[in-house]
Amino acid sequence: MASTRSSWTSGDARLGPDAERAIVVAPVQGGWRVTAGACEALMFLSGGCAERQARILATRFADLGYDARIEIHDRNDAVAGDLRYRGAPRRDRKFLARS
Repeated sequence: MASTRSSWTSGDARLGPDAERAIVVAPVQGGWRVTAGACEALMFLSGGCAERQARILATRFADLGYDARIEIHDRNDAVAGDLRYRGAPRRDRKFLARS
């Protein structure tokens, strides 16, 4: 069976500042996995808990000024939906350095 995973770019620290950060919620044996780029995968017994954590991560990325996208897979590993979070306007780095 062909994989249903999309080919959009995963979000990690090596991406440029305007790249979209990707968070994927997918089924694994015995639970659900949340991956966000180069970050360590998070494991959950419940799909609902995994999705909640993905939303928290996406909100954090958006708060930092990065666009984020959550891709949610169903138990058959087919894409069941996706959510997008728009990044907040970034502050001037000089301002952040003085804070």
